[in-house]
Amino acid sequence: MIRKTAAALIAGVALALAPTAAMAYTPTPVGGSTATIPAGGSGSFTFDGFVAGETVTFTLTGEGVGPGSLAGTTSVTKEADADGAAAATVTLPEDATGTYVLSADGEVSGDAGDITIESGATASAGGTDTGAAASGDELSGTGPSDNTVLVAGAAVLLIAGAGAVVVASRRRTDA
Repeated sequence: MIRKTAAALIAGVALALAPTAAMAYTPTPVGGSTATIPAGGSGSFTFDGFVAGETVTFTLTGEGVGPGSLAGTTSVTKEADADGAAAATVTLPEDATGTYVLSADGEVSGDAGDITIESGATASAGGTDTGAAASGDELSGTGPSDNTVLVAGAAVLLIAGAGAVVVASRRRTDA
């Protein structure tokens, strides 16, 4: 009887924690996944989620990027800090138009993330950033940065389920 209860409890814990362990973390730009920078302007973009000290390659793709090309790519490498964050500053050409993509790829972890940068004078609605990170302003957080509440809720449900199994097994033995 106790073996069955223990087996059910272990299986429940494994089922509750398996999705958490399976979730791969993709580095994300701090402040959102899109930004707007005016032509000739600059913006600093920080990506987190890398291994501390990892070499991160930032690649900018878009119109007028790279030496002597209308559409091209340029790359730079940076080292992630102790918290796993790495930053790159993007300066758009004076005649920039259109969309640019800044990608960050971790050499050790293989993790990758990107941000879409629009060339324009003002930010549009929908979560865009005006490059304010370059001046030190940060967007406020919109929720927990981890899954603590989710894991706690799963643990409560798991304990309640284990309790129900124990009560049901005792009722059978008493009957």
